[in-house]
Amino acid sequence: MRKIKFLLNHPRAIIPKLQRLLFHYIYKPKILESPSVDEIELIEQIRSKASHLLMSQVILDNPWSQYRKRLLELIVHDDLRNFLNWDLLKETMFYEPDIQELDKLKQQNWQFWQKAIAEDFVGIHK
Repeated sequence: MRKIKFLLNHPRAIIPKLQRLLFHYIYKPKILESPSVDEIELIEQIRSKASHLLMSQVILDNPWSQYRKRLLELIVHDDLRNFLNWDLLKETMFYEPDIQELDKLKQQNWQFWQKAIAEDFVGIHK
């Protein structure tokens, strides 16, 4: 609700979000081919270790302990090659700043910051 109020009060902030949505609509992630033999071997090794950690860890009643448990579950059950699209990683590891932060960077050596904050197209992100 706070973000909606912010967007309504700062219409300029909507444009980058719409641009990002349009970008992701146009450049949909590629569909992964079946894993290679080498990938299968590595995935099995990682899953084995994650499964062991999942069974042996004590889950505390705090958010990071729950995140760790969920991450291990994803490693064991989901496609590791697509990890950048896991909701858990998006929610905890990616930061989307308010428009004021971008405005501040534009005021201070924008040529440097524009290159520094450019999105890296590594992985199969959406």
